[in-house]
Amino acid sequence: MKIYLRYIAKPNGSDNVQVSVNSDRVITFQLEDTKITVTKDRYVFQLEKTIELDENEINELKDLEKFYENGAVSYKIAEPLFDKMKQIVEYLKFFYGISELDENFTSNGVPEWSEDGVAWNKIPMKYRATWKPSGPVYYLPESLLPWLPLIAKKGIKPFFAFNHLHKAFNEFNTRHQWINATICAELAFKEFLATYDDKCVSLITYAPSPPLPILYKQVLFEQTGEKSPFAKELGDGATIRNNLIHKPKYPSPSKDETNEYLHVVQSAILHLQYLLYKDIPVFEFFFKRSLSQLARIRNDKK
Repeated sequence: MKIYLRYIAKPNGSDNVQVSVNSDRVITFQLEDTKITVTKDRYVFQLEKTIELDENEINELKDLEKFYENGAVSYKIAEPLFDKMKQIVEYLKFFYGISELDENFTSNGVPEWSEDGVAWNKIPMKYRATWKPSGPVYYLPESLLPWLPLIAKKGIKPFFAFNHLHKAFNEFNTRHQWINATICAELAFKEFLATYDDKCVSLITYAPSPPLPILYKQVLFEQTGEKSPFAKELGDGATIRNNLIHKPKYPSPSKDETNEYLHVVQSAILHLQYLLYKDIPVFEFFFKRSLSQLARIRNDKK
């Protein structure tokens, strides 16, 4: 029997962050078997799909004592919706640069099911979802969302190194922020090289890593014909990082200086992802957007 599923999800994050779309139209796109809808004034993502269940499975769904847990029918049908939403949040956090989004890519909301697409029933959860007051709002360009299915189809993932950068964005201690951002720049280049040329995997695994300016300038040019516009700044940043680690009395960088450095690292890494996926125009958009953010930060310092 056909069953309709929907999940109205609000991404979790710090500062009560909200995400919407910069369009007065309802934006809809397809992520594999799931239809996803975003409406400007609602600040939620609505995921919808249909599945086939037998009579016993439907009866279990109707049993309000059967909570969502591994092995339950509710788990089988709702977990794929959670996974799709996590995938979207991960793309927006790392590629689009929404640092406030939850590091585990979670969202608030309760999945629902229906036999006719009209009368909806909530899937019994052990914990009630909570909605927080509004905070910073990110309006996504209308043209962005339709690219997400292609990124997913090609199996493209943000560099794992992004986790270090976004840990830095959410730190309060500038010393720790700077160290984490520099670790991110180092790891990201290794991930780039391993993805760009799998023959380099053994080299980057066992050989000592050259300084960041050499990686982002000479090595990058030999591989792609392009140099990173941030090679020198990354080198200077690594020098400061080393001083912060090895000289306990070395003064911590200022908040403004650190914020600028974090955005330099972000732009440098998005430039690497752009070089990997030049055939997908949205990666150029991600990179150029990061450059605009960096330019605004530098202008604000003047």
